[in-house]
Amino acid sequence: MLKAKHDMVMKGMELTKMPMKVIDMKQLPQRTRKRRSMIMDTEEWQEAVKKIESGLKAHEGIELVVSKKAKSEIGENAARILKYQLQKFIKERGLDLEVFFRGKDEATGLPITYVTVADKKSRG
Repeated sequence: MLKAKHDMVMKGMELTKMPMKVIDMKQLPQRTRKRRSMIMDTEEWQEAVKKIESGLKAHEGIELVVSKKAKSEIGENAARILKYQLQKFIKERGLDLEVFFRGKDEATGLPITYVTVADKKSRG
């Protein structure tokens, strides 16, 4: 095993310098995720998106219970992934909706996800 730089030179290996420059943080490329979340292929996701796009009235909400099938395909975090993806979907579209958990489903043991029109009074 080589122990130092002079060993590398002595063995005939060339040391190369990596080009470096100082950049502005605005030039840093954005990270992108190429993979689509598995939750988007579930019936729960498709129904929720369909209802959200059609619009929720002031005193309406959506209750989403993750099915046993989705839980077996995605795992124990299926409800959390669903909630995260819904929040992201809503934020990207600039909608005034809230996503939260309340209670647990007896069949799967996972939290129940709710989507409601944001209550402006409770924001303080």
